[in-house]
Amino acid sequence: MVVYKQLLKHADLDALLKQNKAGGVTAVTFGPHFHVENDHVRRLAEAAGPQLTELRLGSSETGDGLYVTDAGVDIIVRHCPDLEVLQLAATTSISNRAFTRICSGLPKLRELHVTGHDKCRGALERKALQPLMEGALPALRRLYITDQGVGYDAVQKLIKKRGKTLQVLAGDTDGYGFAAAMVKSLQGGSWGDDLYGNMRW
Repeated sequence: MVVYKQLLKHADLDALLKQNKAGGVTAVTFGPHFHVENDHVRRLAEAAGPQLTELRLGSSETGDGLYVTDAGVDIIVRHCPDLEVLQLAATTSISNRAFTRICSGLPKLRELHVTGHDKCRGALERKALQPLMEGALPALRRLYITDQGVGYDAVQKLIKKRGKTLQVLAGDTDGYGFAAAMVKSLQGGSWGDDLYGNMRW
């Protein structure tokens, strides 16, 4: 049974951690204005990591997630081995090395998000996808890797290799505000023109 908890502010995390092993919570979302950092991830993971099957943090709209780094990924991989869903949104500092750690250390993942946002591209490069090309994360069914530097060709190779079982969304997202939509429209485009992959959006 999934026991879900959304953390909207720091006090919510403090309250959750006062419960014994976070009260059996198995799915946690840090809200879009939480300002999540590695230490928040560490505190949650040390208290409830083994029971977590879903962890979501960061927001492409607010940019929250910026302060979660490779060290935060190491904490997640070390303490949360049974994760099936991991969302690292707007995490622009996560490197290829950290992505490789995810691929080797979280074998039950079915859904993975490692994204930047429309104002700042993430640090991932095309070689980040190599472990997936070689069969890592066999249970993975959905990969969101937008606003990163992995490149169209590498994504197409991955889709060709694993496209029957893996849906991928990559490319660059658009701003969510009215002004961004208006500029896109005036340029003859529409939302999602710079996205690609084999996933419907």
